[in-house]
Amino acid sequence: MSLHMSNAQQETEEQKSSKLPFLLDPGTKGGAVFLSIVLFFIPLIGYQVATTALGIDEVEAGKWIGVGFTVVSLLLWAASYIFRVATKDMTYVCIKHIIGSFIIRFLWVAFSSVFIFCYYRLNN
Repeated sequence: MSLHMSNAQQETEEQKSSKLPFLLDPGTKGGAVFLSIVLFFIPLIGYQVATTALGIDEVEAGKWIGVGFTVVSLLLWAASYIFRVATKDMTYVCIKHIIGSFIIRFLWVAFSSVFIFCYYRLNN
């Protein structure tokens, strides 16, 4: 049984799973960079709006925006983590089968090598 897919199969799997553009798909490097930049600027824009348009004190606005952004970010991260666990769309689930078969093969080779070495030493 082979665990590898051909390049054509991998490309069709990626095309089926991702319908977002490269910069908007958080599963790509471009999407991760774009999302990081957007998440960097959201609190800064919120701070500017709170201090200039709403007239809130700078220190109070900084505290509330910092705490609020941190809490919302952590809640969203936890929700996405729980969703990925529930749907089994996690990296370790995909890699677990590959590593499991690798460990079994490694142990087989290691024990058979030890057995062959001991057999050789006893017979010579």
